[in-house]
Amino acid sequence: MISNTITGGGSADGFGIYAPNSLIEGNTVIGNNGWASGSFSTARGGGISAPNSTVYSNTVNGNAISAWTPGWIVHVQGAGIYAPNSAVEGNRVDGNIATAGGNNSHGGGIYVTDGSVVNNIVSNNSVSAGGDSALGGGIYASNSTVSDNDVANSSGRGGGGIYASGGKVTGNTVSGCSAQDGGGIYASGGSTSNNTISNNLASNAGGGIYAQGGSVKANTFISNSASVNGGGIYADYSIVSANIISRNLASNAGGGIFAYYSPVLTNTVISNTASEQGAGVYCSGSNDISGNYVVSNTGPAGLIIGGLAINGTPQVHHNNLFNNEPYDVVVLSSSDISGTLNYWGTEESIEILDQIYDWYDDSGRGRFLYLPFLTEFHIPPPFGLTADFHDDSVDLRWDPHPYVIAGWGYNLYYDTDTSGPPYEGTGTAGGNSPIDVGNVITYTLSGTASGKNYFIALTIHDAEGREGGYSLEVHHDFGVSVTPYSRQTPYGSSITYTVMLTTATGFHTPVDLRVVGLLDGAVATFEPSSVKPEGSAILTITIPATATTTTYPLSVVASKSGITHTATAWLTVLEAPAPRIAQLSTSKVSTDFPTDIAIYGQGFLPVPTVTVGITSCSNVTWLSSTHITATVPAGLPEGKYDVIVKNPDGKSHTMYDALTVTSLIWDTYLPLILKNRRF
Repeated sequence: MISNTITGGGSADGFGIYAPNSLIEGNTVIGNNGWASGSFSTARGGGISAPNSTVYSNTVNGNAISAWTPGWIVHVQGAGIYAPNSAVEGNRVDGNIATAGGNNSHGGGIYVTDGSVVNNIVSNNSVSAGGDSALGGGIYASNSTVSDNDVANSSGRGGGGIYASGGKVTGNTVSGCSAQDGGGIYASGGSTSNNTISNNLASNAGGGIYAQGGSVKANTFISNSASVNGGGIYADYSIVSANIISRNLASNAGGGIFAYYSPVLTNTVISNTASEQGAGVYCSGSNDISGNYVVSNTGPAGLIIGGLAINGTPQVHHNNLFNNEPYDVVVLSSSDISGTLNYWGTEESIEILDQIYDWYDDSGRGRFLYLPFLTEFHIPPPFGLTADFHDDSVDLRWDPHPYVIAGWGYNLYYDTDTSGPPYEGTGTAGGNSPIDVGNVITYTLSGTASGKNYFIALTIHDAEGREGGYSLEVHHDFGVSVTPYSRQTPYGSSITYTVMLTTATGFHTPVDLRVVGLLDGAVATFEPSSVKPEGSAILTITIPATATTTTYPLSVVASKSGITHTATAWLTVLEAPAPRIAQLSTSKVSTDFPTDIAIYGQGFLPVPTVTVGITSCSNVTWLSSTHITATVPAGLPEGKYDVIVKNPDGKSHTMYDALTVTSLIWDTYLPLILKNRRF
């Protein structure tokens, strides 16, 4: 269906287009309205309903579906597109509305389960329900990948922009959306990474995201707000790491992050606001608060509000905590808090104590045990460094670091003599080590020497030249292994092994594979022929029929740019059983002309001989261990003949009186001749 315009319509499933198991491409689906009523009623796909399909490059606008049975369970799913077990890509989905009089309304714009939602523009969609379950104003996705979508100005009760249960939410832009919880995104399990989430609103918690039981990593949260807790992030038993959280607002607690039993690791939390507590981060529980940059977060003057508020017993280490107002840290719980090795923007203990509100200010609170403290700004090292090594260059990439803002950048260190610092390499096109590569996340180190093992690491520097620690090192190395360690097979057959490539150093380059020590006539193939570390290949070895029965060591050699590693496997070649003929394709041949026959059975080795009586057949072709063909020559005297198949190892089988040679075989060929004449 291409370039259709569909208006009106009405059914309980697919009010504009209903097309399961299909490709739905290039349609314009506008203004369809549908509803269902009765107990346990369901309305799905206001614009398109396409289970088990691909929904590509459609315009789906202004469709509405509803189900009205107050007091009963009803389901309304996908006002724009309903596509379980499907791929939904490149569509424009705008102004669709899903409404349930009962308690289940999911996916104002798009509804997908066990599929993918990629590169769509989704705006001005909404879901509502009489109960709590109005989820995914823009997109509802369960166990799916939601990536690279632009989601805006949509609303629901949970996840105004995106509701995701399990799966992966990555690379999306979510803005101007609203919900009770998770104004931008509500993520239940799964991972949420590398999204830009801005200007969203939650009437309760999680203006940017409400995350429950998953991970929130490397996202940017800007100018989101929550009427209660978690202006940027509300994390419930989730891991919060490597995010940039700025200018978010919570009317109660956690202007940047509200963390309930959730570790908060290596985030940049700046210029956020809370009216009651935790202008930057509010921590409830016992999970670690480590490696964060919590700076310039504010609460109302005259109140006891910290950039970091602690209501639990976390470990608080290696953070930068300064310029927060009125306090950098406020302890709310009665237990003492381990808070050593943080940087406070000063080396004066009296100034640090002035920025901590704890037992020394209120004896009902625990102490924040800040000694010893760091006297220099703490910059966590970069992470995610990987490398593709080539003969004269190295392609490097790494994860964006949340500390790196305007004026900051990365230093690249390299060496060729040994692992670890000092990295004092010379001679590459970019210059001697270290190279200031700027604020980028990819770099090609050109002019490297072929065959040398390069050891490479990164650091971060700030605008004032202060530098953090080294990242994990990558170098030109990998490991190879073969499973199973030993196999056995008869000669004349094939056997397979699995070859695994591993790396603990970020090495990410395809490695070439070959086999050394093959017995004469054997053939080895790899699929694929080259493999990246953390990948695998299937090694197939075909043994010739003439092989000697013995045990062979095989060396699988993996190499790239002068670096080579070897793994050993063993192969035992067994004696093959004798062939056995089960059936011939015909029982009669003519003495007047050559006849092709097929022989079926088992144990045929490439390539056997075939004789009829004492006469050899020509054109013997080995097709498999169960199928060969041969040509019976003309001129054999009439009579019955034995058929003998003899393998290259000398073993044979005879089918007695299997073939009759005659001068006339009209019963076999006459119908074919007559049929051919009629056509």
